[in-house]
Amino acid sequence: MKNIFLGISFIICFVAHAQLTKTLEEIERLKIDKDLSNASWGVCIIDNTDGSLLLDKDKDKSLIPASSTKTITTATALALLGEDYKYTTQVYYSGTISDSILAGDIIIKGSGDPTLASLKMENTIDDAQFFNTIILALKKLSIKKIEGRIICDASCFKELPIPSTWNWSDIGNHFGSGSFGINFSDNEFVLKCNPTKPSKAPEIELNPAIPSLILHNNFVCSEATYDGDDAYIYGAPYSNHRFLVGPVPLASAIKVKGSLPDAPMYLAQLLTEKIALSGISITKYPTTDRILDEDRDILPSSNLQNITSFSSPSLKEIIKATNQKSLNLYAETILKTIAKEKSSSASTENGLKIINDYWSQKGVNLTGFYMNDGSGLSRHNAISPYHFTQIMFAISKENYYTTFKNSLAIAGVSGTLKSLCVGTDASGRIIAKSGTLERGISYTGYVKSSSGKILSFSMIFNNYNCTNTILRKKIEQLMIYMSKI
Repeated sequence: MKNIFLGISFIICFVAHAQLTKTLEEIERLKIDKDLSNASWGVCIIDNTDGSLLLDKDKDKSLIPASSTKTITTATALALLGEDYKYTTQVYYSGTISDSILAGDIIIKGSGDPTLASLKMENTIDDAQFFNTIILALKKLSIKKIEGRIICDASCFKELPIPSTWNWSDIGNHFGSGSFGINFSDNEFVLKCNPTKPSKAPEIELNPAIPSLILHNNFVCSEATYDGDDAYIYGAPYSNHRFLVGPVPLASAIKVKGSLPDAPMYLAQLLTEKIALSGISITKYPTTDRILDEDRDILPSSNLQNITSFSSPSLKEIIKATNQKSLNLYAETILKTIAKEKSSSASTENGLKIINDYWSQKGVNLTGFYMNDGSGLSRHNAISPYHFTQIMFAISKENYYTTFKNSLAIAGVSGTLKSLCVGTDASGRIIAKSGTLERGISYTGYVKSSSGKILSFSMIFNNYNCTNTILRKKIEQLMIYMSKI
């Protein structure tokens, strides 16, 4: 019997070695592939049994990793905050209530919760439930008139809502939405573009209505086929101007999503409107802690009475949505949350410093490691495949490994990898985070090899001479060999 097991082990090792050889041969083919002749790219694979390096091609080359960056942000959050961490949004009133009149303000105090009325994940309240809960609480207090304001206090995050290195071409679009101390409905709005005539601007329907938002409609109806990716919205945080640029299809209406200029102010305005419609009058205009500070006004902070509160899903659930759906807003908020909980200021810079310090202490060599945001949208990020695989290997030894691994997409099965390696030997065996930017593709995570090994891997491709679809076909072949090592 012992000899039989030894024979089986020998066969498995022989097959695994043969597949490693085929993987190496595939790497050599890619080195001379004309589509990669101008590209910068690297691959690294580590055996999780002992951390030994199995394969690499320019593993130490710092490259733009796109959304693979989210693996580092989310893993650090699990390590430092714990999977049961939750955000809480509190609702208070200041002043006194007499004869059904509140002589004071209603204050929404944010904690940075990215899931408040979010449509991106399950187990969250929607906007109607949020407003109705507050209105019901006010009516239970017999309030019929508010001689004050709705104030959204987003002061838990005290800096600009977007990282300094994000591109102008990104920040007006939904995937470039800023992270505020109060986030609401994913901090985005939707434009429905109804076609008119060729070379003319489409008619625009804005949902939801945003007071003071000015749309400069430079969209052009085109007879070519577009899916909306060629239509861009330009605009900065706290600016009410949004510039609409690019072609939209003449054949049918499409929806283009943009970023809210000021999510806390939008929520304050919308809540004021909903409360007024419910029959409770409000005498003053809505505002935020930022505007109060600019006007040298005072944010009520003493003798506040709690009306109600809202809790987010657990960090475990939030991170799964972040990695499976590649949610930039969630990732940037998680980065600031790390800073809020582990430093004196909830800034992007402090969060990045904490991340660097954490992985350095774990023994990861961060020479050439440049991380400038939490989501990977920044083109200033430069991280090598070896940085990623060192971190993936380190994670595999931690008690949050299973939670982290379960947050990643599975090739051919789920998330952003659902359409990758379908019907191949790699389907179900590649567990990873994908990343995509213009002229950039990456994958980082784990391989459940058919030989029984668990491997950490990362691959990053920048500036190739083919479409993303063509490159992914080449990557799929590489993954098929990887899955058998």
